[in-house]
Amino acid sequence: MRNLFYCILILFCVLTSSISHAGEPSEKFSQALVIKQIKDLLNSEGLNFESSGMIVRDITDEKSIDIYNHQADKLFNTASVMKIFTTAAALEILKPEYRFSTYFYSDSEIKNGVINGNLYIKAGADPFFVPEEMTRLINEFVLLGVQKITGNIVIDTSIHNDADRPAGWNPEKFSHAYSAKISPLTYSFNSISVRIVCGNNGKPEVFYSPAVSGIKVKNNAKIIRKGKETFSIEVKPDGNNEVIVLNGTVRRNKSFTKYLSINEPEKYFARALTDAFKQNSIAFRGKIKFGNVKKNPVLILEHKSLPLSTLVASINQYSNNIMAELLLRHIGHVQYEEPGNSKNGIKAVSSFLDSQNLNSSELQQKDGSGLTPDSLASPRLIASLLANMSKRFDIGPEFMSSLSSTGGMGTLSKHLQEQPYYRHIRGKTGFVNGTIAVAGYVKTVKNRHLVFCLLLNDVNRSYRDVWDTIIDEILKQLVQL
Repeated sequence: MRNLFYCILILFCVLTSSISHAGEPSEKFSQALVIKQIKDLLNSEGLNFESSGMIVRDITDEKSIDIYNHQADKLFNTASVMKIFTTAAALEILKPEYRFSTYFYSDSEIKNGVINGNLYIKAGADPFFVPEEMTRLINEFVLLGVQKITGNIVIDTSIHNDADRPAGWNPEKFSHAYSAKISPLTYSFNSISVRIVCGNNGKPEVFYSPAVSGIKVKNNAKIIRKGKETFSIEVKPDGNNEVIVLNGTVRRNKSFTKYLSINEPEKYFARALTDAFKQNSIAFRGKIKFGNVKKNPVLILEHKSLPLSTLVASINQYSNNIMAELLLRHIGHVQYEEPGNSKNGIKAVSSFLDSQNLNSSELQQKDGSGLTPDSLASPRLIASLLANMSKRFDIGPEFMSSLSSTGGMGTLSKHLQEQPYYRHIRGKTGFVNGTIAVAGYVKTVKNRHLVFCLLLNDVNRSYRDVWDTIIDEILKQLVQL
């Protein structure tokens, strides 16, 4: 009996050893299999293999190694992945602790709570002047004891001297918030959120935020029970007002939100400011005008933005186009000590790449956000920048933490939320005009550290379908390496 027991035990050990080795393929085979599966996915229906580029690089050790390379030296449309060039250059040129300053001057000192004369606003290109920042600004006026302004508000935007939108942006999309006008004096990203609530009949209800004076609603829309919807909405200028115009038909018992661009950003800011003055019993009855700050003005206060490290996270995690464009213009302003514009900003980005021994000729940048269709870069350059930033002790942590993460924050938050993929990928995503893109970092289950870039052009499938059935699968494969 004892001999039989030992025989069975030996047989069990042999079998389990065989099964164990059969279930653990060699590293070489595993990597080869992953690469094959990636190639198969890139050849999926609706994708153009010849119009796509990808690179995967292992940066675990000092000497990085390319694991996979498909047309990595060819230039492709990057969509919003372009933002990593803008934000990396900004962190280098401005530094993570940098804060944008909006200056408020007057003709004379504050006396007995009164500013006698004009209030001058010297725009500082703060890209994140949201309603919470307006509250903070007004608190600063209140702490100074300001109770009355006798003159006008004069807005000075001379810090930048560029067009209100990059030349390559699609005019048909100008009504959308993601294509809002660029101004060195912004409020709420120069956009407005409009909530439409439909009952059973009649007209839909309209709610908007932020609630700024001078915003009007012209509701021509009708609720229908059946038939084709013809609903449209846009914001039109009307003298000193902005009018939300609703037309067409919309189905009953539904609600949705539209994000729209504002036509006059500087006046939008000024109206929000005067509304806040009124709410805090600061008397102002003047007009809103444009001009330069007069010589030898009296500085009332300097309002500082959140630090650049925080702003860069908002840009990269949520792909904010307006913030990226302001940042591009501003690094041109700081680098060359001239009024900010896209041309100098692009020049500053190129100079930054050259300083890092990266091939700037593989970047054809047209804007700061990637919304322009002919903004191009090679997957190799993008991967090289990512690898470079991972080694920068001074600005690398702020850059890497600014990216969205799977299951975490930003545009990747709803992707790969389960283990072992949760927070194993940090990246920047992009989508525009048939281009779907993603680039970033991977920590694999075998504790390897990778950088990758995938640029898909001429895509003939829906964004969500490509992400759910192709890109998520590619990312899963990378995590397993």
